[in-house]
Amino acid sequence: MDADDLRQQVSAARARLIASLEGASESDFNADLEPGVTVVGALADLARRQRAALEDARRLAELAPRPSPVAHGDATRRLTPPPVVHDLAGAHHEAILLIDALAALDPAQTGVARAAGDTLLAVIGEERALADRIALRIGRTPAA
Repeated sequence: MDADDLRQQVSAARARLIASLEGASESDFNADLEPGVTVVGALADLARRQRAALEDARRLAELAPRPSPVAHGDATRRLTPPPVVHDLAGAHHEAILLIDALAALDPAQTGVARAAGDTLLAVIGEERALADRIALRIGRTPAA
């Protein structure tokens, strides 16, 4: 999969997540997605896992680390949608920067770029799956 395909996959997954949240109320965000895990909590967890996976992919590709937010939505405090969605937007931006960096690697590093790309594809899959779970939870049909 080339860089353009990866960018398209990342953008499609993000659009799917945004569509699942469109029109969500405060009570939708605070509703349990599963016992003990709210929608906003699952989103915060996704952002943390995405950032960790992106950091792992950068290490795999021997790319310089990127600055990280001071807090990735500390799960011990009450989470609110705006900072969590902002953290997800930051993770999306980091995914695009990673794709650009992978595309700029020497062709001799194809295996390393592929491994980092596979890590990114796993992140995309998690985001799509969560988008579908959220859509079902708040009474929407998951995007096709």
